[in-house]
Amino acid sequence: HPERGPISPAVFVRLAEEKNLIGQLTEFVLEEAIRESASWLQAGLCHEVAVNLSAQMLADLDLPDRITALLAQVHVDVSQLVVEITETALMREVVKSLEILTRLRMKGIRLAIDDFGTGYSTMQQLQRYPFTEIKIDRSFVQNLGEESESTAIVDAGKGVLN
Repeated sequence: HPERGPISPAVFVRLAEEKNLIGQLTEFVLEEAIRESASWLQAGLCHEVAVNLSAQMLADLDLPDRITALLAQVHVDVSQLVVEITETALMREVVKSLEILTRLRMKGIRLAIDDFGTGYSTMQQLQRYPFTEIKIDRSFVQNLGEESESTAIVDAGKGVLN
């Protein structure tokens, strides 16, 4: 912001959700991230890019085709993109989100569950989803090695995706 400086995503994402603009914001960020990834590749850098999807995007059955079309258009391999979904977003429309996530995985796009442990899903529920990564919420790992409960949670997550 020209007067206030950087604005935290905690502020503008909430505002975008309240004003029903989160889908447009997510689509914009996704497109920009993929295009930036293409420019990195042209510069000789090979880095993956991760983009958080809003829960609203998990209701869009055309999303997997749009993403792969954009990746192909800018010559970025599908393996360079990681799509992150929060645990709470998954629980909104389970059947539709599972279908969209499965389509994304079938196209070779990697999937990460973000902030795991902040919602209500269980390890058994997560096994139904085609995730390639679990990003455990910071509250569980900040005391890793100091609290046996934190270590147990991290250990429980090992092997779920394998």
